[in-house]
Amino acid sequence: SAKKEYPRWRRDKKRMAVTPQSGLTMDVVVAHASFDFALEDPKRLLDLHYAEVKRHPGRPSRQLEVFKRAAVILSVTAWESFIEDAIRAWAVFLLERAESPADVQKWFNSVAAGWLNDSPKPPALASWTAREWKALLRQKLEKDLRALNTPDSENIRGLSRRYLELDLTVNWSWPRTTSSAACKRLDDLIGLRGELVHNGPEYFPGHRRVLQGKGRAAAKNLCLKDASNGVALISKLAECTRRAVYDAAKA
Repeated sequence: SAKKEYPRWRRDKKRMAVTPQSGLTMDVVVAHASFDFALEDPKRLLDLHYAEVKRHPGRPSRQLEVFKRAAVILSVTAWESFIEDAIRAWAVFLLERAESPADVQKWFNSVAAGWLNDSPKPPALASWTAREWKALLRQKLEKDLRALNTPDSENIRGLSRRYLELDLTVNWSWPRTTSSAACKRLDDLIGLRGELVHNGPEYFPGHRRVLQGKGRAAAKNLCLKDASNGVALISKLAECTRRAVYDAAKA
């Protein structure tokens, strides 16, 4: 009989040994499976757009624009959720494994500096005793992740350097695409998402003043290929991030 084929996340789970690192790996496996599931929505929207265009040749109806706009917005939303989960899983793994603040020095220094700037009173020092300092670091991590409303390369680079003590974006490369090129494409996509969210379609295109900036022009002239490329880019970046976590767990 044919060998049963499991989804990738289930195959990864079956191969895992029970080690401290397996918890990190499993968290990212689950995050990536959720990402793949969420990405089905923008893919379905683009399929609907393509099917409608194929059914009615000629210039696409303006009513179809909603499919492309929604696909870009939903794909970036899926990316934002995934990268938050990936950074959280990796950072918490490092924090739980740390035996002293020196093991997470940059993270510790960032939190301690902010705490000292608030001029705390002596009794507040108790929050740094024993293992309590880890709770303070975890609170700061969650606060920064909640504030990640723009998941572009600069913000992700800053978060990963602070909490993981490495630049996560250097892992975003594949054949014929360097990490710097991938970062540029991500930043353009995030900018496009921002324009789509903050600028609705024009009912009287000639009445409003000419829009300035590459992002706004792209938002006005969004084509199916650009939306599809955005979804594909997000998928590649998530896969590169997943592999980076796997490599870190093996180290």
